Amino acid sequence: MGILILTHSVALATAAPRLGVGSSWLRMGHDDAAGVDLKALGTRRLDGGKVGDILDIPARAATQRLTTIPKVVVAKVNGFCFTGALELVLACDLAVAADTAKLGDTHAKFGLRPTWGMSQRLVSTVGINRARELSYTARTFTGAQAELPVPAPRMIGRIPGVEREADTGFIEDAKVYRSPLIPTAETNGLQVQAASLNLLPAIGSRVAEGRYLNAATAREPVAVLGALAAERLGIDRIRPGGRIWLGGQWFYLAGILEPVTLADEIDVSRGDVIVAAEGKPVATVADLAAVLERVGIGKKVQLTLMRNGARREVSATVQDIGPR
Repeated sequence: MGILILTHSVALATAAPRLGVGSSWLRMGHDDAAGVDLKALGTRRLDGGKVGDILDIPARAATQRLTTIPKVVVAKVNGFCFTGALELVLACDLAVAADTAKLGDTHAKFGLRPTWGMSQRLVSTVGINRARELSYTARTFTGAQAELPVPAPRMIGRIPGVEREADTGFIEDAKVYRSPLIPTAETNGLQVQAASLNLLPAIGSRVAEGRYLNAATAREPVAVLGALAAERLGIDRIRPGGRIWLGGQWFYLAGILEPVTLADEIDVSRGDVIVAAEGKPVATVADLAAVLERVGIGKKVQLTLMRNGARREVSATVQDIGPR
């Protein structure tokens, strides 16, 4: 993995439309996805932790369908997703959870045992040690706390129809500046990500200046700039010894990417970009949402916009904060 400096992300790109095999969505809502309805058991006694055929037969049919359907199945999780609901999510190819979604394997809490495939799928998804922790303790977690397992990129790469896979990861609280003399508030809406070395073929991009990361530079304080990140930092070419101030230390620059049109999280359009709201720097959508929540719907908010390196101030009315 290496360091990639990008403009702030405005959308989560989905790979499904590009897989060539279509996609389906499984929506996990609020009460309807809280897990097994224990009331459906009536007066039946649990036999060795099994809920019995009354729920097992239709549930297994559902998970069998999810795992064999000739499309990529993506679970959309919003609200509670416990036990049986989590079994269904694990049977999908991919899952997208809201930050406020709450997930967990609570079988042990009710003296149940998973009989729809979770005992195998949870291990293959998060690893044996993590699976034991979640299943033995019945601990719950939110969508914001969820982490992709280390083998996730390789797992995605095995989905039929996927031609290439690469991964990036947002490095929280890492700020980047042209030099340590720049005021900390002037973040220019830049985002720092760790990126795999096979990123460029996967997103259909090339290096405009210099070169991309390799096995040697990925282990050193070396970074590559996205096209807009370079523009906002005022860097138009790679010079010997060129460097930026990142996370409290100097990083040498290896290259600058060409503008990317296939991945919004790598590069965004050259239109107006919000870099501050109410005087507070915003580097992510979550930063902006937090400011808008404090202001309130129907109230005026002061925004700082940047376009082609030029800043301007505008006033707007908060119409809809939307989901965070």
